Amino acid sequence: GRGKFDLRGFREARPDYPFPYDTPPHDAEYFGHHLDALSRYYQTVSEGQVKIEHAIFPVEREAAYSMPGTALSYGNGRSEAEIGTKWIELIETALDSAAADPAGPCFAEYNSFLIIHAGVGHETGELNDIRSVYLNTSDLFEFRGGPIQVGDGTCGREIADAWILPESLSASGRAGMNGLIAKFFGNQLGLIGLSNFADGLPALGAWSLMDVGANVR
Repeated sequence: GRGKFDLRGFREARPDYPFPYDTPPHDAEYFGHHLDALSRYYQTVSEGQVKIEHAIFPVEREAAYSMPGTALSYGNGRSEAEIGTKWIELIETALDSAAADPAGPCFAEYNSFLIIHAGVGHETGELNDIRSVYLNTSDLFEFRGGPIQVGDGTCGREIADAWILPESLSASGRAGMNGLIAKFFGNQLGLIGLSNFADGLPALGAWSLMDVGANVR
């Protein structure tokens, strides 16, 4: 990836997007629309039992937290241990950046933590792009020895799970993010993956929310 979110206006970006999904600008309003769609989906399928409220940080429409490493440095792991270490590094650094932001989140007020990085993910991009993932409590113990403590005082909390997604699934608009966001939040709710993880292939098929192939953990 380029390490920067695509903030071009629609007319400027249109020649690069022969397909209609998730066109720029990829700003806070864009991500807000995706999270609104997530909220509507789960409120509908749960018949009102699941209600999702969200906030996006930084709060400025075109702002983003800058990481000290390059995009490459967070995505070029080879072994499972290396990949896990890079996931944790990205999550911890992003959370620390948000905690240092005077207008950042009060972590104690939230139950789910999504880190969105610039560029596409490994599942649709290049070899060294960051792998999309939902890390549960056991994953955090495996890759860092336990939960992440972030913030302090009344706004501090221990984070036992988190997820990472790219700004879009395709740099040409070939696919949209809503399905992957809903799948990963399904993990957050305790829904299990239904792919053939042994072979890295779909099992139930692409029309199942929890099965789009084993391209993410």
